[in-house]
Amino acid sequence: MKKNMLTNSELSLFCYQLSLIFKSGIPLDEAMSVFTDEMSTPTLKNIANDIKQTVTMGEPIHEAIKKHEEFPKYMTGMIEIAYNTGNLEEELSRLSNYYQEVERLNQKVSNAVTYPIMLTSLMFMVIAFLVIKVIPMFNEILSSIGATVPTATNVLLSVGLALKNYGVIILLVLVALGIGAYVYTKKSSDEWKYTMPFIGNINKKIFAEKFALGMSMLMAGGYSFDDALEIYTRSVESKFAYEKLKQAQKNILDGNDVSQEIEKLGLFPSLFTKMLSIGYKTGEMENSLTKIASVYKMEVEKTMDKVTSSIEPALIIILSLIVGVILFSVMTPLIGIISSL
Repeated sequence: MKKNMLTNSELSLFCYQLSLIFKSGIPLDEAMSVFTDEMSTPTLKNIANDIKQTVTMGEPIHEAIKKHEEFPKYMTGMIEIAYNTGNLEEELSRLSNYYQEVERLNQKVSNAVTYPIMLTSLMFMVIAFLVIKVIPMFNEILSSIGATVPTATNVLLSVGLALKNYGVIILLVLVALGIGAYVYTKKSSDEWKYTMPFIGNINKKIFAEKFALGMSMLMAGGYSFDDALEIYTRSVESKFAYEKLKQAQKNILDGNDVSQEIEKLGLFPSLFTKMLSIGYKTGEMENSLTKIASVYKMEVEKTMDKVTSSIEPALIIILSLIVGVILFSVMTPLIGIISSL
């Protein structure tokens, strides 16, 4: 059974602590004991303890790490090449920074999505309360004084009655549809993430930062662009992006121009491909990728902040309008009755 991958935070912590241990100059057996004690979660502690036992038996550290499926191939590959080239301490520090940056990026995206979802949920709760509780109360008042109930109010009453009687069933159906949609998108192509208006542009910026971060680190570790692309592609989670990168990798190996192949992917913003093309033509690909990662780090942050700051007032306006329409539908007949007195 395939084990769950470690989170980016756990990977960053693991690499950071391991780099400190190697920098300390402590004998390996003792260093691995200290390393195991320093792990803050049960999962990391168990993995560290197993690695310690494997290393104590004489196996190289990179082989001990590779045995654990919880680590991504990208990380184990980088550790292996660093071990063989005598650059392990520096590479572990780079890996720690890399996974810390990826976690920061994921958290930024998560925060931008979570708040609107919470606000939308609150909006539906307020609307449901008005439709189920408030409108029936007004309907009783109108009926008791012999007023004519407007069509809009009757419609809202019917909606409220349906929610009251079948609310749990409706909620379960919506949850089931949500789970079904999630499973479907996981198993099917996720091309829409890169082609859908607005959302596609955001995902392209996010992918550009991750790609530039990973590729620049691989090239800093001594890999050529072609080899780095092959290794990085294996770590890509998106099926659509993975297939696109695999095809580009094949075309580049066949002799096609790197910058043209990257541009044809449709995975990156136009500025990314232009900056990468300049780096390729000038022989400064590694520096260009580092610069691109920095540029898109700021770009993603600005985009996420802009999305969050735009969605909040928009949702509040929508909620206010809906509540206003509901209240207007029940207050209008009351106002008519009062004015006729």
